[in-house]
Amino acid sequence: MAGLAVSEKKTYRLIALGIAIVELIVFWVAVAIGTGASFDKIILIGSTAELPAIILFAVTLPFINKWIKSENPLYLTLAVFIISYFATSSIEHCTGSVLWQILFGLPIDIWIFVFFAFAWWERLTIAIIGTIIGVPVIIALRKSALMKPDYAAY
Repeated sequence: MAGLAVSEKKTYRLIALGIAIVELIVFWVAVAIGTGASFDKIILIGSTAELPAIILFAVTLPFINKWIKSENPLYLTLAVFIISYFATSSIEHCTGSVLWQILFGLPIDIWIFVFFAFAWWERLTIAIIGTIIGVPVIIALRKSALMKPDYAAY
């Protein structure tokens, strides 16, 4: 997903956004089927991590490719954080939650508690750690004598 998110082609970035939106809808449907809960309760689940990640990526979509290539450390940091947050929240988290619902079939009240108590800060923590690791790696790769692959976005 991160590779699509930083692609040179805007079409690929839009595909990443589309996949995330479809994944969130599949997640909501799986939880609805598994719990029998109403949509107003189900939409609460995605409002803590998934929807903010999708909105943040959609808003920064025109800039993200330029920021990841920027020599400005602030833009690079923003890009790595947004991509990390988007990839982990909208795709990985939704996929894991769908599998969790299929395997364990938790009631809606437990889902709401877990998402409001844990999911949002867990996803932010993962994105922050990814940024702390990713930015220095990208900077080091840029400064190294290694040949940059044609498909690399950094």
